[in-house]
Amino acid sequence: MKFTLLILFVISDSQQAKLKSKNSLRPFIIGGEPITIDQAPYQVSLLFRGFHKCGASIISQKWILTACHCVDDFNTLSDLKVRAGSRYHRYGGKLFKIRNIFSNPKCNIENATFDSALIELRHKIRFGKKIQAINLPMENEELAAGTLVNISGWGATRFPGFNSDVLMSTEVAIVDYEKCKKVYSFDYFGPDVICAQVEGGGKDTCTGDSGGPLTHNGTLFGITSWGRGCGTARYPGVYSNVAYIREWIRKVAGV
Repeated sequence: MKFTLLILFVISDSQQAKLKSKNSLRPFIIGGEPITIDQAPYQVSLLFRGFHKCGASIISQKWILTACHCVDDFNTLSDLKVRAGSRYHRYGGKLFKIRNIFSNPKCNIENATFDSALIELRHKIRFGKKIQAINLPMENEELAAGTLVNISGWGATRFPGFNSDVLMSTEVAIVDYEKCKKVYSFDYFGPDVICAQVEGGGKDTCTGDSGGPLTHNGTLFGITSWGRGCGTARYPGVYSNVAYIREWIRKVAGV
């Protein structure tokens, strides 16, 4: 997953051990630019005891989609809240309490497979210019290699580094699945992921961006999951494939 230095204070010893198998799952935007929340009104911050832990995406008035490794280790639902409608993760917008969390039943933290989870909010979100749901792809809909996609989040802007106070975004391109699988030949690499990067590196998600969106033409195709390093030329970022888990999302959230 995209976990590294900055968010270790909210990760237990047991979860840190699990993450070592992926050589630091990373969550922050490398090589990005600041954006306003109305440019990505579906983007939210998942807060653990008031501190930014992960990104996530609004998919309906009561449902949020994120990575399961973002919600795998916490004490009570009251530890977590969602901040929506703000380009800042520390303040602004609106805070929402969580009613329930449904991790993908196939999620395996050690192998970072089916890294997805649905968060049910206690109360419906009131949509506006700064808060909107994002469209979901059709089941098994694919993006061709080379397709330009957007990634966003509050993760670190350099590696190693600190989370960004303001929402950042950048553009990367889909990498051929077989090519990405070959690069990560030493890791378990299932059919439930897509990969993205830019030639030569320099743009990527990283620590703090986990759970956040990878989008194309206003549709959510990926959930920031894991990778080796941040913005390296060799290793693409790895994202949970939303189209691949579309049936599960529909069954749980009705979306």
